[in-house]
Amino acid sequence: MRACVRLLACALVCAACGEKTPAGAAELPERLRGAFGQNETQAHMPTVGLQVDATTLKLGELTVTITAGHATGPEDYQVGHAEVAWEKAKGGKPPPPCKGTISRQGDTLLVKLTREGTEDACESVLAGEWKAWQLLTAVPESHRGTYGGDARSSDANVGLRIDATGIGFTDGGPRVTIGELVQSSNKPDTLIVRKAKFDDVDCTGQIIKEGETLKLQLKPAEGAPEGAQCPHGSGTRWTVDAKHLPTGTLDNGAVTLRVKDGRIVLEDKQGLRCEQDILRTSARSVTESAYDGIPFPGGHVLVLAPAAPVAGVDGCKKRLLTVAPTICRQLGEGEEECDGEAAAQLVANVEPSCPTAIAVGEGMRGEHKAALLPASAVLLTCFDMTGAFAAK
Repeated sequence: MRACVRLLACALVCAACGEKTPAGAAELPERLRGAFGQNETQAHMPTVGLQVDATTLKLGELTVTITAGHATGPEDYQVGHAEVAWEKAKGGKPPPPCKGTISRQGDTLLVKLTREGTEDACESVLAGEWKAWQLLTAVPESHRGTYGGDARSSDANVGLRIDATGIGFTDGGPRVTIGELVQSSNKPDTLIVRKAKFDDVDCTGQIIKEGETLKLQLKPAEGAPEGAQCPHGSGTRWTVDAKHLPTGTLDNGAVTLRVKDGRIVLEDKQGLRCEQDILRTSARSVTESAYDGIPFPGGHVLVLAPAAPVAGVDGCKKRLLTVAPTICRQLGEGEEECDGEAAAQLVANVEPSCPTAIAVGEGMRGEHKAALLPASAVLLTCFDMTGAFAAK
């Protein structure tokens, strides 16, 4: 009887000896932790790409938990035993455990895990090279600034203002508020917009910087209401160069032009006055002069923020009435609709605005030519830019 008991005890001990019990897992080195990815699609998963912490790897609905392993260096880890779980796994046996290595070479993470006892990949979605990602809640300095179109276009002063928290527009309107961005180590100029909001619409997409050009590619996120829209477009970075700005006060006897505290002050002798921020300056070549409609060669173009006159509007309106038929036709009305009282009534409702840009050319003996854009009858009537501007 005692012999049987001893044999049974030995059998239990031997059975326990045969079980593979994990010895425990040391934490992964810091260099192996963080977010990593391979493509934009992974940035929009519930996880930000492949997220690696002290003992787990998570990719979307997949979780790999390391239960046995140890570091072999600051960028290398030997996985002795890891368990695999899918969030929405179907019934049946759980996947067999895995083993292998996790290592890092520069900004690239390599995950090489196989099923225990085989050469089969642990999970095919983990294969390949994983580039280090950063999850950002603010736009990096490299992408901030103001971007827009050509300095001589009709909408030259309509552009994007990108700051740390989002994207606004130089002509007002709702902003894009940034929630989360993803930046890859191998493509730092491309920001993947994981979360953003524009006028109550959830947006996703990319902000791509190529040299001095920026491309905004946003679209409504999945589940957005039908007809929802998000901003998109491209432009070049706007800069203000002091060498393109006029010095002193330029005066042609009817209009004065000067720079004060970084703003353009344009004033007609009859009281009409505009004060505008300078959004951009641009040199203007002689070749470009043949195509942009500005009536003198060379010089510089100053793009100005949208604004209404700060004084003198009533006097401007009185002058507009003297050329009411011309302005009426320029506003798109037909010949019959631009006669007599009809034209006067239409023009009376016109609210004068400030120019979108000012071109200043270099003349002889210190004199300058200047022109306002757009070259509308309203601006040309209220601001007499004819003749030469002398510097004072």
